[in-house]
Amino acid sequence: MATSLDGRERPTPAIPDSHFQKWGKRLAIALLVFNALLWPWELYRRIWQVLRADLVVSSGTLTPGATVSIDVVTSGEIRNRVVLELIRDTRRVTLLEFHGRLNRMNFFDVRTYRYTPTVTLTPDMLAGFTPGPAVVRLTGYGGMKLLRTPPPVVREQQVMLRP
Repeated sequence: MATSLDGRERPTPAIPDSHFQKWGKRLAIALLVFNALLWPWELYRRIWQVLRADLVVSSGTLTPGATVSIDVVTSGEIRNRVVLELIRDTRRVTLLEFHGRLNRMNFFDVRTYRYTPTVTLTPDMLAGFTPGPAVVRLTGYGGMKLLRTPPPVVREQQVMLRP
């Protein structure tokens, strides 16, 4: 019998833990601590899935040959939809549309994905537009996680069209 700190006797275990059991318990505790440290970042990634969206237009006046660049960072939690559009009055043309990559093991894979494509405007893209003010719009859509669908991330830039 062993004595506890308060002076009472406590029974000793009949079979002490083996070396394997001790290391197994330590490994389990280390994994629990690791998961507890990852949990806040995982929660943030599920709530805010499009982490950044930037839009850069080469010129304030769009003509054939002008470029539109985007810089989008997604969490990899779902296949986020990203759409780049040119809008003038009721006419709308999709310049670029894609879905982001998905992490294979969402809980343990904390990587983010960055996309930086550049679109060069062609006469076909600008066909049908009349000269005047227009909007270049970048929209990043999230999906439902934790019973919540995040609002889309929208970036717009006013431009002048000269097709």
